[in-house]
Amino acid sequence: AVPAALRERGASFWAAADALVAASAASVPSGFAGTLALDAAFVDLALACERPEIIARAVRRCRRAAPRARLEARTANSAELANALLLEDSAVDAVVSVAP
Repeated sequence: AVPAALRERGASFWAAADALVAASAASVPSGFAGTLALDAAFVDLALACERPEIIARAVRRCRRAAPRARLEARTANSAELANALLLEDSAVDAVVSVAP
């Protein structure tokens, strides 16, 4: 179940989450060739709220910021994430399953 506060303030919450991703991506050097990871809490919350576009936007930001970096998404729900990424025509290099 989605917390009531998130339902009430959903738009501003996702705007803030997007701003945090944007700021983090902007701090990565463009030549970075290591691994960037989308946090499981962020990914799983977006999945639970049925907001796959939030994940797709984060993927695009990371790809633009560091095109040579390996991008992984961490989640407790790999199957749902894989489906969401397909629907959003977005891709990561790896999906890492974490314990729920």
